[in-house]
Amino acid sequence: RARAVPPLAMSEMPRAESAPAKATRPVLSETERSAIMTLRMIADASAHWPARYTARVALTLPEAQAWLYGLPSLAASPTPDASPLDRMRALLAALGNPEQRFKSIHVAGTKGKGSICAMLDSVLRASGQRVGLTTSPHLIDFRERIRIDGAVVATETAADLATRVQAAQQTAGIETLSFFEAVTAMAFLAFAEA
Repeated sequence: RARAVPPLAMSEMPRAESAPAKATRPVLSETERSAIMTLRMIADASAHWPARYTARVALTLPEAQAWLYGLPSLAASPTPDASPLDRMRALLAALGNPEQRFKSIHVAGTKGKGSICAMLDSVLRASGQRVGLTTSPHLIDFRERIRIDGAVVATETAADLATRVQAAQQTAGIETLSFFEAVTAMAFLAFAEA
């Protein structure tokens, strides 16, 4: 443990006519001095490191879910002239554009999306294809939203995906993400790495 070393006060300074007084500073071992110097060097250097080199703190799944559920369901564009997709493009670029590393089918509409996706998933897996499927909402477990070959992603994988999306948000300088944008980016990462 590093200890604070206060400067000597004038009253503690040895006088010429008296015997030298003992300094009140604690004596640090060589190991403690070395540790303090190392911490100072790291602190000085890390202030100038690019964001991609700074350590990210891995989230647990409950922490990841708390972060995700704290995001707004919809996030407004930062400026009136910005496209709503600019934020998502910046996030995906910070993640290395995972959406470009796999083929996809986008199912849209007002009714039947879940049924169509379930059929496509079944047919494609039966033909030997690897299939990633993202759906919403989940019924019981958040991980149901991201499936690969019919199985939900592992707990550790879901937490890692959220950690990486959160770090990419900071790297890209995105102030606010929506829940949908974060989960979609997590799914794209999972599919690209499956």
